[in-house]
Amino acid sequence: MTRRIPHLLVFSLIAGLYLAGTTDFLESKLTDLRFHTFRSDATADLVIIDIDTASLHELDVWPWPRSHHATVLGRVLDAGAGIVAYDVDFSSKSTDEADAALEAQIARGGKRVVLPIFMQFDPKSSFGEEPRLSLTQPLRRFSRHSRLAFVNMRPEPDGLVRRMASREDWNDAKFPTLAGILAEYSGAKPKTTGLYGIDFGIRSETIPRFSFADVFHGQVSPEKFKGKLVIVGASAAELGDRIAVPVYRALPGPLVQALAYESIAQSRDLTRLSTFPILFVAFILAVWAGPFLSQTRWRRGSGALCGVWIGALAIAFAAHDVWAIAVDVVPWLSVVTISFVYGLIRNADIQAINLLTARLAVVRTRTVLRHIIAGSSDGLIVVGARGTIEMYNPAAESIFSRTAAEVVGQPLSVLFPSSGGGENEGQRISNAIENGEGLGSVGPLREITAWRPDGMAFPLEILVNQTELRLDSGRAADNPDEDGAYILTVRDISQRKRLEAQAKQELERRIAERTAELEAAQERLLRSERLATLGQLTATVSHELRNPLGTIRSSIYVIRRAASEALSGSVGKAVERIERNITRCDNIIDELLDFTRIREPLMQPATLDNWISDVIEELDVPNGIEITRDLACAGEVTSFDHDTLRRSVINVYENACHAIEQAREQNPDAERKISIETRVGNGRVEIGISDTGAGIPDDVMPSIFEPLYSTKGFGVGLGLVVVKRIMDQHNGGVEISTEAGKGTRVLLWLPRPVDEIRVSA
Repeated sequence: MTRRIPHLLVFSLIAGLYLAGTTDFLESKLTDLRFHTFRSDATADLVIIDIDTASLHELDVWPWPRSHHATVLGRVLDAGAGIVAYDVDFSSKSTDEADAALEAQIARGGKRVVLPIFMQFDPKSSFGEEPRLSLTQPLRRFSRHSRLAFVNMRPEPDGLVRRMASREDWNDAKFPTLAGILAEYSGAKPKTTGLYGIDFGIRSETIPRFSFADVFHGQVSPEKFKGKLVIVGASAAELGDRIAVPVYRALPGPLVQALAYESIAQSRDLTRLSTFPILFVAFILAVWAGPFLSQTRWRRGSGALCGVWIGALAIAFAAHDVWAIAVDVVPWLSVVTISFVYGLIRNADIQAINLLTARLAVVRTRTVLRHIIAGSSDGLIVVGARGTIEMYNPAAESIFSRTAAEVVGQPLSVLFPSSGGGENEGQRISNAIENGEGLGSVGPLREITAWRPDGMAFPLEILVNQTELRLDSGRAADNPDEDGAYILTVRDISQRKRLEAQAKQELERRIAERTAELEAAQERLLRSERLATLGQLTATVSHELRNPLGTIRSSIYVIRRAASEALSGSVGKAVERIERNITRCDNIIDELLDFTRIREPLMQPATLDNWISDVIEELDVPNGIEITRDLACAGEVTSFDHDTLRRSVINVYENACHAIEQAREQNPDAERKISIETRVGNGRVEIGISDTGAGIPDDVMPSIFEPLYSTKGFGVGLGLVVVKRIMDQHNGGVEISTEAGKGTRVLLWLPRPVDEIRVSA
């Protein structure tokens, strides 16, 4: 019994370490070995729509408008996808239009659409108190139409994500995880409701992935999504959603979710054998094999130890492959190994054992550091003191478009080639490190221009730090006194630079728009002031002139009544000239009053052809002028202000009469005709007035709508100005076409009602 006491103590120690989780690191390494040994392909049930670097470059802005997600979701739903799960945060608002578009597609998909929720530390927690967890959910307008699923991942103590849950608890509610909800939809059932191990032996490259941009542009066949489970998420390194995992070093978050689902779907969700049988076998080995291994000769003991190791590993490998059960064999291996070492320790060099332990600790530390570096979203480059690249993570591979195999062991200058214009900033940094000049000539964080192998330049943010750690990568150090290594942290800031340029352009555009608005407002203010001044002047002139003009007209009337027979010859003509000029003065006053009088139009419906016919009948037609009409709007009912539109028609008509008289003075035989027509089409009704007058000269056309501009020997130049303002008030317009010596056509048009009203003429 006494000889078994040391081995029982060994068992107690190993059991304590096992129960405390200290041996989990070694178990994880053995599990990783099994993943590498037993590989399998993914099912054909699931596809990933990948927000990759190519999509970011092609769609050229980030964050994308929600309308992009709406377009892709619509295409996938139209293709007949079974379920669409998002690993994209929709917890904040975008524009109303874009959010509405995405909400419409989510509502259309209903419970076939899954949106992410996740737990995170509440940033509002007070300083010094224990951080609180908060739940981040999609906007209510999205979540009310869809299902919700947790996307949280829990890294193990070695920094890798190995396990996933099918359900998560929040307060008193239970929510499925993304993998759990996909499994539920496909009919697969997890072996446990708690945490299960993800089978990283499933080849991630066999999961179909389609670029978001290709789906957005409709370049992916709908058959690729029919009946499939679809995950939409990001793999672009610059978005930072990369998870450190076994086997692959680092994977995008959506791909880890996909492997978690595939593990359930293939019944490969790993369950861990319970503690009792593990410790029971360890106890049997301690009390039976321990004394044998510690007392036998070392060669025989080594053989027995190897046999136990092979048997234990065979059991673990078989359980993993056949039943997807993770058997913890470290306690078994530890018990027999320590028992064997116990037999050797009496004759072994204690210092050698300590060195071995230290070496194992260093290996573990390096392994953890390598996992951290591999999972970093920033590019990390470790350079030895002599300027040789010693370590180069996947993010750096993505940034420089060079693999680790190409650059590790090469001088740093291979990443910063010559740009053809002398020494650039990247070369200056690499030369300073390679020549041992230190950081004094390099400086802290800075932005430089770098070049990829294809010659494409891109902006790079680089931070250089020096460490006292010496790296030899297995090579002998020629100079033991050389300085430590350099750590370069690099980041591709192309997206940030594009956003800065877009923000600058947007600011300049808004400034230009605001300047134009201010100038237009100033112009309106000045015009209003001019109109107010002109209105006051017009009211005064009207009052001061109307009375004497009325007196003169009454006096002429009395003179005509009293001396009608005497008014002949030159005296009669003089009286007629007086009457004409009185009428002209009245017209000028009317024009001024019409121009300064601003009121909202009184819209009344009328049949256009009937109304224009009445206006034509009221016209004062001069001798020798022929009026023709071509009315083609029979039964077309339109709403307009009868008085102001009549004023517009009369003003244009009077201008036409004057133009014909001008043409007659130049050519007495010229045709004297005015045509009035109506038309309907293109969403509007039109009144056209054409004359055979002299036309409008080219140098006059730009000024015809300017107030107080006139080429006549009478009037104040407000006729067409009043016409344009009246048509603008009706949301219509004035169009003028003219040809010198042949005449002018003025088109007055009104918008046609959306609901056409047709009545019989």
